[in-house]
Amino acid sequence: MIPAAWLGNGNPTVVVFAIALFGIAVVPMVWWTARSIGGMPAGLAAALLAAVSPSLINYSTFLWNPVLVETGTALACLGAWQAWRTRQPRWWVVAAAGTALASQSHLTGLVLILPMAALFALALRRGPSGQRRRLLGL
Repeated sequence: MIPAAWLGNGNPTVVVFAIALFGIAVVPMVWWTARSIGGMPAGLAAALLAAVSPSLINYSTFLWNPVLVETGTALACLGAWQAWRTRQPRWWVVAAAGTALASQSHLTGLVLILPMAALFALALRRGPSGQRRRLLGL
């Protein structure tokens, strides 16, 4: 939240606005991921549940303890699913960024590392050796 505080000259309203934007960003990310997995009804249901989630609403408006675990998790799941579906390595960068955001935001975000690592290992295993090298960046 330091960049938001710096841009807002220390105004706490700007920081709360930035936190709220991070919380609002979860809804389209959840919608896109669920829609690509289960179709439009699944996407709409998941987005509605994310939009009315009490914990997401609470953390999106609380200045003293902003938690970006939801934002990071949504970004990580979006990136991992798109990487799995499209087999394009650049989506793993998005998944890694989301995992890093979630794990750095709160201790509970560390739980996300294991499933993301397992999915990455499965993606490595299912591809031919040329794709493995490309995925590993060798």
